[in-house]
Amino acid sequence: MANLNLVMPADATGDTQAVFDEIVATWGPRRLGPIWGFWGRDPKVLRPIWTLIKRLMVEPTATPKPYLMAISLIGAVRTDCPRCVMTHQTELRGEGMDAEFIELVRNYEASAAAGKIDRKLYLALRFGESVWFGTDIDEADWEEVSAAFSEEQIFEMVVTALIESCFSRYGKALARYDESIEWPSENLAAPELRHVVAGRATAKDV
Repeated sequence: MANLNLVMPADATGDTQAVFDEIVATWGPRRLGPIWGFWGRDPKVLRPIWTLIKRLMVEPTATPKPYLMAISLIGAVRTDCPRCVMTHQTELRGEGMDAEFIELVRNYEASAAAGKIDRKLYLALRFGESVWFGTDIDEADWEEVSAAFSEEQIFEMVVTALIESCFSRYGKALARYDESIEWPSENLAAPELRHVVAGRATAKDV
């Protein structure tokens, strides 16, 4: 069975190589995962996607970074994209969030019902999940969200949900059909997680 070709880091040229170099300079080599090899097929696509991710996950934001990363995590869990789950859990740990917090986010509805996360984080996660999957937001929910967050924060949460959903849907649908299994070990979170990166696990395994 033929696999969908990815642009491997060693084969990148021009602006694709420039973006790959920026990702490594920003996050280190282990964050240059296989999804970038897919976007790298066209540098005119790769560059704006990296700009969006850098804007939300690296540059200063009005929304607390853990909120944006938690929206990304819960969307990845619901989509069942294991490599996206792995990525966003790593991001949260980088922001100083521990395993307990990550587990609370993964089960945010039960966590909120038990009083283990605050209302504002719960609202952000529920709102982000609604945007991610295009489900209805009723007037009462919208009133509460718009009272709790500024328009700039709402904008950032919406854009995060939209762009990260592209990553997770790709990973869920196509990771097992692209060249992820061939991706260089130095550009994986850990070599032993190759089966996760190649779409051979489920989100609950991560």
